[in-house]
Amino acid sequence: MNLNRHPDIVRRPIFRYLILLTFTCATAQWGWMSLYTNFAVDVVHTTGQQTGIIHALREVPGLLSVGIIFCLLFVSEHRLISLSVLCCGIGTLLTGLSPSFYGLIITAMIMSFGFHFLYAKSVDSYD
Repeated sequence: MNLNRHPDIVRRPIFRYLILLTFTCATAQWGWMSLYTNFAVDVVHTTGQQTGIIHALREVPGLLSVGIIFCLLFVSEHRLISLSVLCCGIGTLLTGLSPSFYGLIITAMIMSFGFHFLYAKSVDSYD
């Protein structure tokens, strides 16, 4: 989309809101991947098999993102997207506070729920 041809879209609050959400979720995802890579190896001492298990379980929320339709019966779109970003950030924050294999699984799931729900909802609504 050429923003010079559509200057009104840049002034809309929803455009700024989506830019902010995209930036914060991408930052949380990048931060989690960097933190996880170093933290899992240096502190938790995960093996290759454990890392594979964590990454496989991290994709489960992607399959469950179909449930976002049910969530929309109770929560507005903007609030659900904000909660998704918050969930992504909380998962990233808690990763450094859980120095165990099972703690990494739980925090990976929390972060992944936020990331997948944000991505599923934002692509669906605003594309």
